[in-house]
Amino acid sequence: MKFISVAIKDFKELIRDRRGLFMILLFPMFFMIIFGIAFGGMGTSNETHNLAVVNLDEGAKMPLTNEDVNFGDNLTEILVILNMKIVMLSYLML
Repeated sequence: MKFISVAIKDFKELIRDRRGLFMILLFPMFFMIIFGIAFGGMGTSNETHNLAVVNLDEGAKMPLTNEDVNFGDNLTEILVILNMKIVMLSYLML
């Protein structure tokens, strides 16, 4: 019960304090409006962008198994697969 009485007391003090009320309610709304205007059009265009990936990975040998691995090749394969999915999704959105 002490928690509720402290919360009610703080709420009453906040309502009486205009500067505190402004900082808690209106200041965040002001920032949402400003950032909404500044970054409002983000993500609405479906333009595709070309991305160049230079793979300079020469691979390595695993210490225990002596197996040749090349993680750069794996990354480029994943990027090619993701690029195909992104292109297909952008055609579906048109």
